[in-house]
Amino acid sequence: MKSVPFGETSRNVSALGFGCNALLGDRSGEGLSMLEAAYDAGIRYFDVARSYGYGDAEAVVGRFAKGRRDQLVIASKFGIEPLTAVAAAGPIKALGRRVMKLSPALRAFIGRQARTMMRTSAFDVASARRSLETSLRMLQTDYIDVYLLHDCSVSDPESPGLLAFLQAMVQEGKIRFFGIGTGIDEVLAISRSHPQFAAVQQFQSSVLRPNSERFQRLPGAIVTHGALAGSYAALRAHFANRPGIAADWSRQLDADCANPSVLTALMLNHAVSRNGRGPVLFRSREPQRIRANAEAVDRPAFSSDQLSRFAALARQSEVAPL
Repeated sequence: MKSVPFGETSRNVSALGFGCNALLGDRSGEGLSMLEAAYDAGIRYFDVARSYGYGDAEAVVGRFAKGRRDQLVIASKFGIEPLTAVAAAGPIKALGRRVMKLSPALRAFIGRQARTMMRTSAFDVASARRSLETSLRMLQTDYIDVYLLHDCSVSDPESPGLLAFLQAMVQEGKIRFFGIGTGIDEVLAISRSHPQFAAVQQFQSSVLRPNSERFQRLPGAIVTHGALAGSYAALRAHFANRPGIAADWSRQLDADCANPSVLTALMLNHAVSRNGRGPVLFRSREPQRIRANAEAVDRPAFSSDQLSRFAALARQSEVAPL
């Protein structure tokens, strides 16, 4: 997997990162298989959070990282905490595993409902310390490479003592870098009003939501997610409803846009080409798909001109992500 600079740090990271929000602590080994597939494909950046998998996702990443920790960049987040009663409920986890296999729209809806069962905006120092200690224990590591405020608002970095705490954790070696992972408008506002928190900025961006273009003049590493997700589903639906559109795009791009693999490759390569200051995250539960996505980026079949024309067609279509 080709690497890209990680902002203005001295590190390079894999151009693609693997999003671990679909990991659950099941005994089937499915989660480990997903991570192994990503690793075998050359991906070295893994993004997780204290709240993912009802609190279990970090433990899965921790088991995977044993014996190869120094080869990985692990990002985690704090500020959203799974409630203890919910995290311990086996039936809820079993339901979650079934939900992960449903449609993207239904997953998103149920994900929003699950958020109501979590404690959010936990950015006080006591909560941040407790979350970091828990993450380190679950990940079975002495340090976290990237530590992000999860879904923070513009005022959250002003939490008393939070900046001093994070800086102290960097000095102690428990965190390499810290930053923010939230909505695009909040990221923009925080990067301007609280630049100390903007060494790493994570937000959603895709060919239908080209948010990374709004950050070209701002410092810091950029991590984007959602290159596929609802944007892929929206374009697929657009083509299904208007077959002539898919044929027209295919002629203009000299690529079969009606082919799901081709469309996926176009979208991922577009996202990678628009970033260049950090990884583009994606997720999949299918090892074969994980490997195919990585190969599509590592061995791109499209020129920069094709990707620019693809972006222009997407803008003209005025399709909204699902």
